[in-house]
Amino acid sequence: MEKSKYSDAEKKMIGNRIKELRLQKGWSQEELAKRVGYTSPSSRSTINKIELGINSITYSNLKLYAKVLGTTVAYLVGESEEVAREELWEDFDSCHCTDILKKEIKIFECIQDVFGKDASQLMQFFVQLNKQGQTKALDTLSDLSAIEKYQKKDGDQ
Repeated sequence: MEKSKYSDAEKKMIGNRIKELRLQKGWSQEELAKRVGYTSPSSRSTINKIELGINSITYSNLKLYAKVLGTTVAYLVGESEEVAREELWEDFDSCHCTDILKKEIKIFECIQDVFGKDASQLMQFFVQLNKQGQTKALDTLSDLSAIEKYQKKDGDQ
């Protein structure tokens, strides 16, 4: 799993910037959680801990937050004071992007309902990967599924 490389001070700054942008959009923590694809009942708590700088955030999740909030990773991590390019806000605020996000959230919820939280989390990780990463992930899972000790037996969940 990808680890956060940010110090406590950086985590607090990232959290403050995420909170600031969320509030500018008029979103609750629950709304932001839905827009980034969190589906569990503790999603608001997760957002709260990120905003307070308690929870670490991976780079791939930073990219997702930046996209959803209409900003750049550089702004979130303090490498830029430019909140966002205007076209990023326009792209995200379009109905098309909002509809896509709503559909993606519904898909993750359905996967979780049918296959459980782990399957939903696997899918969330998978879609954050580039094409090369997705190929590597599929190869790794294929290798694991061929190993007898990892295969389901009758009665396994």
